[in-house]
Amino acid sequence: MADSRKIVVGVDGSRAGVVAALWAASVADKVGCPIRIVHVLPEDLYRVSAEMVIKQGAVIARKRDAARAIVDDAVAAVGQRHPNISSSGTIVAGPTSTALARVGRDAQMIVLGHPRGLDGPMSALSIAADVASRASCPVLVRRGPSWQYPDNKRPVVLGVDADGSSEQAVMSAFEYADRFGAPIRAVHAHLPDDSDRGRTLRRADASSVAGEGAMPSVDAFVAARHRFPKVQVTQEVARVNHRAHALAAGSVDAQLLVVGTHGRGRVTETLYRSTTHRLVGHSPCP
Repeated sequence: MADSRKIVVGVDGSRAGVVAALWAASVADKVGCPIRIVHVLPEDLYRVSAEMVIKQGAVIARKRDAARAIVDDAVAAVGQRHPNISSSGTIVAGPTSTALARVGRDAQMIVLGHPRGLDGPMSALSIAADVASRASCPVLVRRGPSWQYPDNKRPVVLGVDADGSSEQAVMSAFEYADRFGAPIRAVHAHLPDDSDRGRTLRRADASSVAGEGAMPSVDAFVAARHRFPKVQVTQEVARVNHRAHALAAGSVDAQLLVVGTHGRGRVTETLYRSTTHRLVGHSPCP
């Protein structure tokens, strides 16, 4: 079933932003939805007073023109590669995280460029993690080689946890896999007790692991398997000291890594924000 909700892409003038837009366009082409390309201007440049325009009019105009060129170039790149999809661009006022979440409130996905293509690794990591915490839809950070696009061979890795995986994350992973004919690799990162700390990462098929550390039974995961019966699923359990390490290791050959961030208590939410932050910086794939 086609999803007509738009895909939002944040661009900043870097090559990474254009790559993110092209990746999003490949998904939009398959799904049959429009794409909205967004550049965020600092609020003081967007909502500038008449007095400031008089004093620094030429400077402000150049910055606004540069922002428009960033958007126009990304829209043109998408149109050249995917002429059959509807693409548009807009400039909005910052702050960046709030603005992207606001534009994406009725979107099916927000796509951002690789962090190294933004204002700096730490700044970009914070922005991506902050957008993910604010957005009402999935947020994807486009990582990996620029020439890689969705396919039906590489797996979609889904992080599954015993506390109850985000239903939105699970369904998003299965919907993507179903559309592109890709397999799902469900990874449960089991954090060992203190006595187990320091052991080497162990990956195993869930069916071969008994007792503590086995793949948890998650309602959203079970429901997704029933809803998308054609999606091939393998399950793995990884014993490691941090969930991000297990998920990054399990997605080396993947085309997409999906984790949930919402719907938890305050302490657990903090833990998963940390996991998301690490994956944004170290995941080998989007």
